[in-house]
Amino acid sequence: MSNSFKIALIVGFAALVPFIGGACSCFNMLNMSPMRGGMSPDGTGTLTIWMGGVRPTVEESTASVLTGSYSFLDYHQEGVSYDMRVQIIHSNKISVNDVGGVGILQFPDDITGFAAAYDDYSGHSGPLEVQAGLSTVPITSNHALNAEPGHQLVIVRVPPALVPAEGAPELWYENTMTFQINPVRPIQVKAIMAATVPTGGGGYYYLPVCPAVRSFADVPPVEIPETPPAESIPFPPLAELPHPGGPLVYNLDEGSIYALRYFPRLDFDPTAHTEGFGFVNTGAKASTVTFHAYDVNGQSIADSPNWNWPAGGQGAYQAEGALLLTQPAQGWVEARTSEYGLLGFFLTQWFPWGLLEGLDGANVFTETMKIGVIPRIQMQNGYTTEVRIVNPSADGMTVELQSSFATSGSYLGSFPVPARGALVTDLTAFGSFDGALYLESGHPFIATATIRHGDDCVATTNAVPFGDRAETLFASHIVLWPGIYSTSINLYNGGNGSDATAEIRPYYANGTPMAAPFNVTVPRSATVTLTDTQLGLPDGASSEGWLEIRSPGKPLAGCITFGDPAHHLYESTLPLQATGSKDFYYAQVANGDVGGVVYSTGISVVNPSTTTPVNISISVHKIDGTLNGNVVNRTLAPGEKYVRQLSTMEGIGTLENQASGYIHVTAEAPVLSFVLFFDQQFNFMSAVQAQSK
Repeated sequence: MSNSFKIALIVGFAALVPFIGGACSCFNMLNMSPMRGGMSPDGTGTLTIWMGGVRPTVEESTASVLTGSYSFLDYHQEGVSYDMRVQIIHSNKISVNDVGGVGILQFPDDITGFAAAYDDYSGHSGPLEVQAGLSTVPITSNHALNAEPGHQLVIVRVPPALVPAEGAPELWYENTMTFQINPVRPIQVKAIMAATVPTGGGGYYYLPVCPAVRSFADVPPVEIPETPPAESIPFPPLAELPHPGGPLVYNLDEGSIYALRYFPRLDFDPTAHTEGFGFVNTGAKASTVTFHAYDVNGQSIADSPNWNWPAGGQGAYQAEGALLLTQPAQGWVEARTSEYGLLGFFLTQWFPWGLLEGLDGANVFTETMKIGVIPRIQMQNGYTTEVRIVNPSADGMTVELQSSFATSGSYLGSFPVPARGALVTDLTAFGSFDGALYLESGHPFIATATIRHGDDCVATTNAVPFGDRAETLFASHIVLWPGIYSTSINLYNGGNGSDATAEIRPYYANGTPMAAPFNVTVPRSATVTLTDTQLGLPDGASSEGWLEIRSPGKPLAGCITFGDPAHHLYESTLPLQATGSKDFYYAQVANGDVGGVVYSTGISVVNPSTTTPVNISISVHKIDGTLNGNVVNRTLAPGEKYVRQLSTMEGIGTLENQASGYIHVTAEAPVLSFVLFFDQQFNFMSAVQAQSK
C-alpha cells in the first residue's frame, strides 16, 4: 500500500501533544523526556524531539469509504494510549493513495522564520516542509480549523521517505524546528495531528486525528520556556486530550462531521418486546442525533428524523419511536451524533402479556473490536442465550467462535456476517454450555448476548474487547439474601498459555475483610462461575460488600450477575471493572411513581483504596439537566462501599418522580460504581454501567 493514508505521521512538532506509540513513538535520547526546547538570547527558538513511527492500520477501503485506526502511545505517561478510528466518506473514489498526514501547530502570530529538519545520524537527513502564517484550514466544506485570536497555524509535512514500509519496524529520527521570536519570552504552543485529503480543487481538507477536535480552543497547550534550548518540556498526559468517545466520520460529500455510537440489538415486536435507546449529552453544546437501522442482511430498514439532545440533557426513546417503526423489525442501529460528549445505553424490554416482565440493558458501543469475549453464556437449567454479532462496515466478514466452559474451550467454527448485517444465533447447534464465548475476526465488529429464563427474566451482556482483560478486576457490589437475591461472577481465562490462579479478596461495605484471601484456579481457555459463598459471602446470612480479584501475569475477563435464585423473576449482568474513575455518568435513572409503576434506583460507590479516604459527589438530574434534589457530598473511608437507594441518600432532599434522567458522580481519586433500577414488585431489574467522557 502507499504512503498516503497509512503514513506514519512522524511529525516531530505535532508531538507537542504526545503523538507517541502505535502510530508514533518518541522520547528524548538524552534525558528520556519527550522533548527539549527553549529560547536563545538572540531570539532563536528551538524544539527538538526523537520520534519513530509505523503505519496506521487500514480497516476498510471501498470506492467511497476509507476507514483507518490510529493508536498513539505515550511511553512517558504510564503506557496510556490515544486510540482513534476515523472513517472518510468521499464519492470521488477515495483511495489510500489520496490521504496524507501533517502536523498542524498553533504559534503566536508574531513568530517568524520557521524551519524544520530531520536526522537519524546514520546518513539520512533533510528538511521538513513548513507552511506558516495561516489563519484557517478547511476540515470539510462546512467546517474549518481556525487559529485562536493572536495566533497563526503552522503546517509541517512529512516526506514519504520517513515512512517505513508496510510491516517494517519503526524508523527513528531526531526532528528539530527553529523559529525567530522578538521579544524573547515564554510562549504556549498547541498541535494537532491531521490526515489530508485532496479537495479536488487543488487544495486539501485537514482532518484532525489526535486530538480529534474541531477547535484549537479544545487542545491543551505546551509551555515553551524562556530558557536555553536544552530545557526539557513536558507534554500534557494523553488522558487529558479531548476525544470524541468513539469512531469519527468525516463525510466529505455532505461536509459533515459526526461521531458514531452502536446499538447492537434491535428486536421490535409490538406485541412482545422492544428496545429502548437513550443518551446523556455531557458536552457544552446541543447535539443532533440520527438513528439508522439495518436488518440482519445489512439492508437499511429505517432512518430517523433529526433528534435534538440539549447540552447537559438526557433523552430516552423506544426503538419504534426513535425510528418511527410501524412493523416488526430485527437487526441493529447506528447512531450519528454531531457532538462528541454523548454517552448511551439500551434496554431490552420483554412484555409478552402486555405487562413488563423482563428488562435489562447495557452501554452503547463506542468502539468496535476484532477480538472479544462475551463473558456470560448460559444455556442450561432453563436458560437460553441469543448471541448477536454485528458487522458495521461496508465489507462482508467472517467471525471465528470458540466456546469456553468450566474446564476448557471448544472451537465452534467460522461464520459469515454480511456487510452492515448481523449474525444472530442461539448456539444450540453446538450443544449446551454455560460459560463464555470468544470471538475473532479480521474486521471490526460488536457483539452482545441476551440471556433469558422463561418469559420473566432477561439479562444482557456485551462483548468485551480482548485487550481489556486485566490482572486486577473489581466487583463493586456483591450481595446475598438467602432465597431472594444472589450474586455470581464469571472469570474467563483466554489468551494465556496456562491455567490462571485468581486470588479472591472479599470486603464488607465498611472496608473490613469479609474472608481471608483465597485462590481459585481458572483453567486455560475456560470460564469458572463462582456464586455466593464461593465469593466469600457468609453462608446462610444476609450480607453485602465488594470484591477484588487478582491474577498476576494472567489477565482475565469477567462479569457479575445479580438475580432471584429461586423464581428467576429478575436478573442483571455487568462486566467486571478493571479500574475506577474520577468523573462518570449513568445514562438512565428512574425513581418514584410514574404511570402507576413505582421505580427505585440504587447506587453503589466503592473506594478501592484500603489506605486512603476519598471525597465523592453524587448528583441526580432530570432530562433537561437540572438537578433533582441536592448534590450529595460524602467522604468514603479506605475500602468503604457507599450503597443507597437514591431517595435515602443523606442530604439528597426531596426527589421528584422521574422515569428518565441521569446521575453524575465525581471523586478526588478513582472509585468503583454501578447502578440498579427496578420496580417495587421486583418484576424487573436493570443494571446501568458507569461511563466516562
